[in-house]
Amino acid sequence: MKKNQNIKLLSLVLAIPFSLSLLYQSCRKLQGVEIEASDTDEFVVAAKNWFANSVVENEKIKVSQLGTSSVRDLYQRKFARMEKIRKYIDWNKANIYRQDKIDFVIVPVVSEIKPFKNKNYQAARSLIFYKDKVNNMNMKILEIISQKDEALVNIQSMMLKAFINYYFNDKKEFENTNANVVIYESNYKYEKSFQIKKGTWSQSKTSFVNRQGANVTRRISTMGQRTTCQTCEHWYLVGIWYDLQTGEIVFTQILDEWDDCNNTGIAPYGYGASPTPPEDQECQQMANELESGTASDLENVSGGNLGPTLRGKRYTWTFYKQNFGLWKFASVDSGYHAKINNEWRFQSLIHKKEELSGTWIGGVIACNDVEATATVGLYNARMDLHYQIKADAVCKGSPIGSAEYYDSHRIFNIND
Repeated sequence: MKKNQNIKLLSLVLAIPFSLSLLYQSCRKLQGVEIEASDTDEFVVAAKNWFANSVVENEKIKVSQLGTSSVRDLYQRKFARMEKIRKYIDWNKANIYRQDKIDFVIVPVVSEIKPFKNKNYQAARSLIFYKDKVNNMNMKILEIISQKDEALVNIQSMMLKAFINYYFNDKKEFENTNANVVIYESNYKYEKSFQIKKGTWSQSKTSFVNRQGANVTRRISTMGQRTTCQTCEHWYLVGIWYDLQTGEIVFTQILDEWDDCNNTGIAPYGYGASPTPPEDQECQQMANELESGTASDLENVSGGNLGPTLRGKRYTWTFYKQNFGLWKFASVDSGYHAKINNEWRFQSLIHKKEELSGTWIGGVIACNDVEATATVGLYNARMDLHYQIKADAVCKGSPIGSAEYYDSHRIFNIND
């Protein structure tokens, strides 16, 4: 009996390290980057349902509003349809990863490694699903397109490194690779672009955009084995590489082209979802001059005393401007100060008008629907503006422009 007890004790002693080893390996796996998953994993199922019920359904609503959208949105929605891309999502190859206690799913979008007519370029695309700090589901679209004559290898690893570098601000290397990475929001709106040069990750300015060429006539089959001539839209997918500092075009390349004979927007799997670009270098210059954003730059303060206890100030500040200073919108506001107990205090702040300085050659820029709200304190006053910037032009028969709403504000001190 004692002998059997010794054998059981020895077995137990041997089993404990083995069990600890299994436990260690299991914990170690979860602390690493990749977590085993399948298309039935809870996180993958949640991502799949959210994509179908939120992203795709919201897109259907926007597509139904094409007639009221801006020119920029019109072309984005025409070719970047999630409903179309949905057919090529390979959920069976979804992989879950963990980085800094955040889980995310990378799901590949199936396509040929050379999906374009220009066979010098390779491309790959994946959808990345993740939850933010308040547990809301989010999605990014990653496109990796090789530079000319460069091959893409180990694409899943490249997608993982690209997302980690973008989202966690890392600097993972890519061996000796040269490629471009473009990141889009869930509605295929351009967000950021990066380049991989000899394996090194850095920010860049690259876009893959749709250009409409001259219409073409095609013979289309009809019922009864008859044919008829129909005018079709001819489209190009163009890669544009910019100088990150100056914004000037460094290189352009036609990647693909196709005919849309039924206004269906049948592009190659939705590639090229950025806003419609111009027709040539002249039009590109016009589009570059539209690159702009909000501002809050105090330009000038003038005025003086209106009496022993009252003074007026005229504040001029830039609230929206072109990136390279070609044109800008300024707000002109009037402020009144009262002298109380031998110190000046704000009494009121009034928005008077908007002024445009500079020009956009070949087009018209306007600031519309301005809503001004003043908040007045004793020694500081704030002006908030809500407004629409609208740009309209036509270059070589192609529309260029946008109509979007923005918000800007400026705080004035009593001593300004």
